[in-house]
Amino acid sequence: MDYSQIYKSYYTRYYDKFEEKIKHIFIDNKARHTSFGLVLNNLLKCLDNEIPVRAVINGNENLKKFQKIFNNRYSYYDEDLDQEIMIEQILKNQIKLEFEILTDTSLTDRYSFNDLIREIAFLNVCHEIRRLLQNHNRLFEMFYKTKLFDEFEIRDYRGIGLEQSEIFIKLNKILYPDYYLNSHLNINIEEVKTETDHQEIDNIIKTTKGTSNKLKTDEKSFLFYIMCKAISEEKDKKDNKKDEFNLPYTELLRLISLIDFYDEKVFTKKYRDSNHYQILAQGISHFKNEDRLLFLENLIKNIADYKLTKTTKYIKQIANKIAGEAVLRKK
Repeated sequence: MDYSQIYKSYYTRYYDKFEEKIKHIFIDNKARHTSFGLVLNNLLKCLDNEIPVRAVINGNENLKKFQKIFNNRYSYYDEDLDQEIMIEQILKNQIKLEFEILTDTSLTDRYSFNDLIREIAFLNVCHEIRRLLQNHNRLFEMFYKTKLFDEFEIRDYRGIGLEQSEIFIKLNKILYPDYYLNSHLNINIEEVKTETDHQEIDNIIKTTKGTSNKLKTDEKSFLFYIMCKAISEEKDKKDNKKDEFNLPYTELLRLISLIDFYDEKVFTKKYRDSNHYQILAQGISHFKNEDRLLFLENLIKNIADYKLTKTTKYIKQIANKIAGEAVLRKK
């Protein structure tokens, strides 16, 4: 039996249903003039608490163990292995064998291995939809403001970057047309008259092509938090470098170039609802316990090409602390 196809079928079906349901929740609340922040918070709470408890898995410790094995499949197999093969292997070789010797007969008489696959898919869709709603909240607020729900979608923009996606640019142009009319990127080459001007244009083109910003919104916000934290710390007196701050000037400039978000919400009374504000105020505590280490590990990988030596060191210190705390909790 092809377990990976069973999982994929359930996952796709649940994902489409969640996406459609959330789209209509946004439409209905927009028609009632409910604030976006309230709608989003209610959705996140529902995805955190109300929906997951419906799964039998969450009421049975043996089944929870199987879900953890599935979600930790990257520790069993090479991460470069094809996803479908990996899912097939973890379900067939690790989980099914243990499921078959499960002694809880009161459960196994009415709960099949197929039910387990279905619920694992259901809970993973729930977690993924929640993650994307939070990480891309700026995009969903743009859908909400423009009411352009015909093009509504919940997807991951990894590899593209949210701000570089077609839908983000389209919605942003509708909401902030003046930005694109006056954009510093609209350079008329015919107006460049000096050798220096030509050099500056060449540098802009090279930078744009060679070092694209692949960071997600939450990663940019967290980098801003790290930068502020580093700057606010008292400078080490033993450090004889001329840099005035705890980060080299070049690294500060690189960080500022990467942290290119614009947050309209911080200029309103609802500034506390801003995801950027929350991350700046809470740091890594903004994220759920189980997501923190993975978030930091991914961030370290994603900034590897940007030569942020001291920034990476700060992030690794936080990651090591969280990893240590996780070990202590298991003891």
